[in-house]
Amino acid sequence: MEKGCWQFILGTEKPCSEGASDRERLAYELRKQRSYTTIYMGVERKYQALIADTENGKTAWDTLKANFEPSSRARLASLVDDFFSSRFDVNEETIGIYSKKIVEKNQHIKEAGFKMPDILICFQLIRYLPPEYNNLVQILYRVKDEEFTVDNITKQLITESGKIQLKLKDENRVQSVTDSYTAGVRKPEENRRKQENTATRSYSSGSVMDPGVRRNRKSSSNLCKYCKRKGHSEDGCFKKKESQDRSFCTENPGSNRLAEMKGFESSNVETTVTRERPAEFLIDSAATTHICNQKDWFSNLKQIYPTELVGKRDSSAIAVGIGDIKFTILDMKGKVEINLKNVLYAPKMRRNLICGAQIDIVGSYIEWGRDKMIVYNSRKEYMFSVNKVDKLYIVYGYPTKYEARFKDIALISNLKLDLDIEDFVM
Repeated sequence: MEKGCWQFILGTEKPCSEGASDRERLAYELRKQRSYTTIYMGVERKYQALIADTENGKTAWDTLKANFEPSSRARLASLVDDFFSSRFDVNEETIGIYSKKIVEKNQHIKEAGFKMPDILICFQLIRYLPPEYNNLVQILYRVKDEEFTVDNITKQLITESGKIQLKLKDENRVQSVTDSYTAGVRKPEENRRKQENTATRSYSSGSVMDPGVRRNRKSSSNLCKYCKRKGHSEDGCFKKKESQDRSFCTENPGSNRLAEMKGFESSNVETTVTRERPAEFLIDSAATTHICNQKDWFSNLKQIYPTELVGKRDSSAIAVGIGDIKFTILDMKGKVEINLKNVLYAPKMRRNLICGAQIDIVGSYIEWGRDKMIVYNSRKEYMFSVNKVDKLYIVYGYPTKYEARFKDIALISNLKLDLDIEDFVM
């Protein structure tokens, strides 16, 4: 409908005044006729007979509405059934389009003479979602009544959809790298046959060398003195590195193991000897909720119905409680206290997780770049930063309620650990 014509359909257009000029009267009549012409030319030819006996746009509109959108119980029942039958199709639409479709169907029901309660609209938004949204759905069921609104649920669903797409993209990238590596590795039998049939020539002297002798001499030179295995040196021994990581930040009167770790920069960390190891939280952008495995860290732990938490490689753990945790982060610029809301208590989880999506929802936002994550509050003030080490973002600190126990802890910002990101659960 062109601008200035819809008022004739609604019946809100005032008639032309008696003192109007001829030009104004002509413009008024043209808009009035255009409103009817637009409707007449917009319907199919077989339905034009319904409005052929009138030249009034409002009358034509009401006639079509009475035939195709009657205000009857039968049509209302059809609209309600269509509303509750709506399902989210991952392959055909995004979560934002699905939410908009639910809102539009509710508007049609409202126009038919029935007002749908908002709580039923919210339930329909999270009713038929893929399994990837299960954790978020459980969180939404436990939010306060004033937060259980269509706008808030739509916002969280869109945020969760972005996190899921990012996770799938990262998994595909890792898989492609793995396939490229395995495709370039020869089988042992192929290497052995090639070495038996091929000799390595020295271009400087023209002599022929036996590749088998050369291989044995190389293997004997790469004997690790730490684990007594061939194929690598002591500097690249993973067992030695793991033993150093397990002993970091523990009491050692002879020497400080922190300064002995490979890749450690003494200018970035203040080291002190303490009897307490710093607590850890792994910031996961693909997680849907905060998770903690320490029961005594919670301030108001409530028991919930056992909920299954699904991790990578079909691993799972059971959450049996929910509560809040006040955690003090040890940043390079000082201590920062954060309040984690609705943290799930899962005693079998191997690591504590901070949901990156929840940081965005509470008003703070994260800046990513150059293997570093910087968190700002809602006033765009700096809070803390975390460096990416071995594909992980780990914050160190302690529960605020146990500050006296951790008063002598080291200030750690970028301590390199060899952790397996895939082993979140036992």
